[in-house]
Amino acid sequence: MTAPKIGNQNSITPDPGVEVALTDKDGAAFNASALPASAAWLYTEGFSVACARLLVLNFFYNAHASTTTGQAKVRILVSNSVGGTGPNGSPLFSADEWFEVPLPNDLNGTAAALTGALGTGFDASAGPLRNVRTILGGTFLLPAAVANSDKIRQSVTIKVDGYRWVLIAVQELVDQTNRGTVSIMASLTA
Repeated sequence: MTAPKIGNQNSITPDPGVEVALTDKDGAAFNASALPASAAWLYTEGFSVACARLLVLNFFYNAHASTTTGQAKVRILVSNSVGGTGPNGSPLFSADEWFEVPLPNDLNGTAAALTGALGTGFDASAGPLRNVRTILGGTFLLPAAVANSDKIRQSVTIKVDGYRWVLIAVQELVDQTNRGTVSIMASLTA
């Protein structure tokens, strides 16, 4: 059986673990796509991860032949929207329904006490100290190129249970004149 492209079909592949190609926000193959100029982002279509536990993304970043500093930046966005106007009910990439996912190892914080009244009858106290932190959206960098035409291959696994849709955005980080290309393959696990 041939697995459908998650980006086009917005559905889980029939066989968990089957790797498929993603598509861009306009439905074209996200295959060796040139990263945009002026630090603009290139977006995938929103695709379904409903009923999946993990999303495995395989990035193929090819540095431009004229650069030794190429590097891609990646953002992962999620949504639980129902009844979107994108393909098969997904939110459009421009909809105000996408949220960044914090990186799981972002646990640094500051010890601080809670302040203010906790509410009459609430059976807990404001002490001891809590680990207070600002939760930042998870953006990660693929390894940087060190030679002309470097081919960077990186796999990333993201926990997606509890989400309905995923959208990926990619940007050329360093060399805006000699931008690289990127392809993304994805697979889901139940």
